[in-house]
Amino acid sequence: MLAAVHPEVLASDWLPPVPLFRRGEVRLIADLVRRGWTGDGPRLVALRGPAGSGTSTVARSAVGAAVRDAPAEPGHLPRSIQVRVRETRGAWGVATLLLRGLEGDFTGRGFHPSEIMAGLLRRLQRDARPTVVVLDDIGPGAGDLGLIFRALTEPHRFLPEGDAVPRIVTVVAGATEGLGVWAAVRRLPRSAVHQVELGPYPSEVIGSIVADRATRALGRTPPEAWLAQLSRTARDRGYSSTGAVDLLRRSLATPDLAPIAPSPGQRDPEFSLEPRLLAALQRLERHRRASIAQIRRWEADLATAEGGRPLPATTFWRRIVRLESVGLVHREVRAGGAGGTRSIVELVGPIPESFSRPETRPTAGWTAGPTGPAARPG
Repeated sequence: MLAAVHPEVLASDWLPPVPLFRRGEVRLIADLVRRGWTGDGPRLVALRGPAGSGTSTVARSAVGAAVRDAPAEPGHLPRSIQVRVRETRGAWGVATLLLRGLEGDFTGRGFHPSEIMAGLLRRLQRDARPTVVVLDDIGPGAGDLGLIFRALTEPHRFLPEGDAVPRIVTVVAGATEGLGVWAAVRRLPRSAVHQVELGPYPSEVIGSIVADRATRALGRTPPEAWLAQLSRTARDRGYSSTGAVDLLRRSLATPDLAPIAPSPGQRDPEFSLEPRLLAALQRLERHRRASIAQIRRWEADLATAEGGRPLPATTFWRRIVRLESVGLVHREVRAGGAGGTRSIVELVGPIPESFSRPETRPTAGWTAGPTGPAARPG
């Protein structure tokens, strides 16, 4: 079995640097977002298609392009706030995550969704920066988001204290099966919405996506016969791009993408975290969320203090992906500066000490306790 040296490209939320076969749609949506900021375009762009048709990839790529290419205004650089709807609890969950994108420690407890959205709009109004909100991964289980859409497309109704409203464009992306969400979109004023439909990928396109992803995962050109068999299996079984990438993942030796344990907190004897990485991750119990770059810096600082070397980048990524697969951390990929992306990690539950390597458990000098370096601001 072939071994993936870059398993992170097989993760469900990995964003290709160049979306294959959807460049026209990416350019269209990026242009709609820029026009919406100037008042010459829609307030909301609805992008939908069959599951596995690339709606999330197109939406996030287009938003990255719009933010990157927008004219620079002093003190008014555009930004994006992104929420994966499938991981939330209806309007309250979406509203909470939107405001948390600006206020990292906001919990939403005790607030009605309309109050949270009013707070979000006031913050955006105060900052006066063009903003694009991305709500993707829409599926059949998505709750009623009508209140969220009304707040984002008609902010003056939530801000009675003044006429000035923030420049917001919302991109909603997901599967056609999310009927409740699309029904709420249809109830909005037609002038505020632009709808874009994606069709399913043709089988030859899915084969090209598999070839591209396999090449990136292996770090080299895959064997021709192996790739042909993989593409043929995906075609014969009628897989979407998502199903084809899942097949690729199962066909590669990627043990670090398997669940750590049957349930959160139960230790797998074949897996353990390096103590320095465990200590770095435990900082999230106080910070709630941090970027991948920040967590790597924490681990590197601890390594330096111990006179050791930081974890290799590939090893670090594999640990994060495995913790995400078992539900202990949540990783969100957002559009970043200069058109790139940045991964934000949030701790879902405490990481048990049992995940530390038993032969090299943390010493009192650098544990994540209140007296060690992990307790100091990083």
